[in-house]
Amino acid sequence: MVLRLSNSAQRGTLVFVAFLVALFLAYSSIRAARAEHFASLETLKGFERATQLEPGDARNWYLLGHYWQFSLEDPDAHQAIRAYKIAASLDPHSAETWLGLGSTGA
Repeated sequence: MVLRLSNSAQRGTLVFVAFLVALFLAYSSIRAARAEHFASLETLKGFERATQLEPGDARNWYLLGHYWQFSLEDPDAHQAIRAYKIAASLDPHSAETWLGLGSTGA
């Protein structure tokens, strides 16, 4: 497909739109990378920060629920169930999430 833009206003608009798309993609990529970094820390604060950055990522919610369920310092079954339920609503086909939810006794 060849675009034939006859005047500079059309070319400028195309460049501006392309810049906005590139900016949005860069922002989304950086946010996802930061969420992955925080999740890889494997701490409560890291998992919570990952779910704040990417609330639509079921994996982060699963990891948070897993942390709450198996934490030796401060286990909290209610928080684990809440996180697992959010993960299950985002990805209802995840066997890990359903197994985690079932093992909490919910």
